[in-house]
Amino acid sequence: MGRKTMQRAAAVVLALACLCAGAPAATEAERRDCASHKDAESRIAACTSVIEDKASVPALLTMAYRNRGSTYGNKGMHELANFDFNEALKLTPDDHVALRGRGRSFAQIGQYDRAISDLTRYLAIHPRDDRMLNERGLAYLRKNELDPALADF
Repeated sequence: MGRKTMQRAAAVVLALACLCAGAPAATEAERRDCASHKDAESRIAACTSVIEDKASVPALLTMAYRNRGSTYGNKGMHELANFDFNEALKLTPDDHVALRGRGRSFAQIGQYDRAISDLTRYLAIHPRDDRMLNERGLAYLRKNELDPALADF
């Protein structure tokens, strides 16, 4: 089984576990760790507890999905990251942090059209974000679309 297939299978298992688990309520420490813990595994575990907590309000769920997605993305686990960014965007369609994260993850896995789409939506909210202009420019460059790439650089 290939790496991408394993990552997709892990994402499906994780999603099913989140839907089926009768997890106890997330603690205040878990909510705090989901927001700011430096250790990736601890942050993923804390965010998972918040996500599994049936009492979590949509704003808290959005934060947990995008933080866990960012952590997965930093670990190079872009399929899992995109699953979480998608969930965050279902809850809050214009969440700029999730758009930025998903756009960057799409670029990392070679889905440049999707990356450009998300980064363009993000840049409509934050037009002066030079780092994301650069990210979008790189996606255009990888598609061999030089004029829009130069405009972003």
